[in-house]
Amino acid sequence: MTVFASLLLLAGNTVIVLQFWEKLMGDDEPARGKRWFWKWYLKGVAAPLAIWILFSAGALPGLPSLLKPLGPNPATRIVNASAIALIVISSYWAALTLSWLVAAVAARIPEANRSEWRWLFVTRGVFLAPVAWLVVDYTGWMGAGIAVTLWLLPIAHGALPLRTVPRKSPIYAAAIAKMKFGKYEEAEWEVIRQLEDCDDDFQGWMMLAELYACHFHDLPAAERTLRELCSQPNVTPSEAGVALHRLADWQLQYADDPLGARRALESICTSFPGTHLDRMARIRISRLPATTEELHQSREPRKIALPKRTPVPKAAAPMEEPRGTKAEALAEANRSTAALEANPDDVPSRERFAWLLAEQLDQPGLAIDQLQLLIVMPGQPPARQAEWLARIAHLQLRDLRDEEAGRSTLRRLVEEFRPSREAFEAQCRLHLLDVETRLRSGRSAGALAAPSTSATTRD
Repeated sequence: MTVFASLLLLAGNTVIVLQFWEKLMGDDEPARGKRWFWKWYLKGVAAPLAIWILFSAGALPGLPSLLKPLGPNPATRIVNASAIALIVISSYWAALTLSWLVAAVAARIPEANRSEWRWLFVTRGVFLAPVAWLVVDYTGWMGAGIAVTLWLLPIAHGALPLRTVPRKSPIYAAAIAKMKFGKYEEAEWEVIRQLEDCDDDFQGWMMLAELYACHFHDLPAAERTLRELCSQPNVTPSEAGVALHRLADWQLQYADDPLGARRALESICTSFPGTHLDRMARIRISRLPATTEELHQSREPRKIALPKRTPVPKAAAPMEEPRGTKAEALAEANRSTAALEANPDDVPSRERFAWLLAEQLDQPGLAIDQLQLLIVMPGQPPARQAEWLARIAHLQLRDLRDEEAGRSTLRRLVEEFRPSREAFEAQCRLHLLDVETRLRSGRSAGALAAPSTSATTRD
């Protein structure tokens, strides 16, 4: 039982001291600090325990054993005695090491935290002193190491955060408010006042550079500010990339200087070669205009030429205004029929026949059939096919009053003959049909609401 207790106490002391050791020494050179700790551990625990075991067993030349007579079980007696010695050695080693660590922490505490450190040492030291005295009174000098360790642990734990002064975060709300009201000079002084307390704040320096570039129109001052900011050791590569990209934006926006923007982006490539910041900067450099003239041209709106719009999609050459009587039109239709019987691929005759059916003989359905035969006729140019489809849509909407069929033909015209003038006109006609449908729906809703309103008034 004594052996188990001694090993448990040794493990606890080792873990506690190692944790505080790493918190104090691990920031600078962690590998070197751990090597030093284990050397100190061997000197302070392992070596004294080995000497104690050898001395107790009488293994040292010229020195008698401390445990004579050893009795019938000398090994058991040596192990039990060594367990008690291990408790004493490990507790004294832990107390001595913690005392040194607390002294080292106290030496590193900055002047701004000195008063808080004194208050911590006095309050916790006085509060825990009776606990340490009770342990010594109960266990004697063998428990002095445990008592000192218990007394120092809360002090060491509270002293570690005091090594650094909490950083004061700058507040730019007042500067932003002044900027919103147009008080840019006052905003500049407010930003500078905040930077005096925290001179390495990235956001504050960016706000100051933005004031110079965007509101004071002093681009050289903004560039100097950002260059100095990027040279500070605490600025990360990402922050430097953001600052230089912003400088490139200002060079283009306020100075019309593509070369200045290129220099700012090339600084990223030079400072961080091979990184993603380098790649992104090179991509943007490849898209920069070469001269100021190219920059001005890139800002001009692009002009897109649209085909000329005609009122209604109609067929071309063969279609003309109606002339002559209906009998004359019928006779001409018969002649066209005879020509088509002789040569079904006679395009002019079939096209003239379709026009006669639609415009003079009041047969739009038959005219549409003739136009569809023209569309499927082999070897017809796409331009003529688009014209015939436009004519079919016109007849469906004007004469047959079949809006659904007309819409279907117009959509086919848009999908199959998109670059043509007829396709553009068909798209416009589809939009007009949508507008007319919404207007009819609005009028219908108003007509339905009117009787109910009148009935309510009568009631």
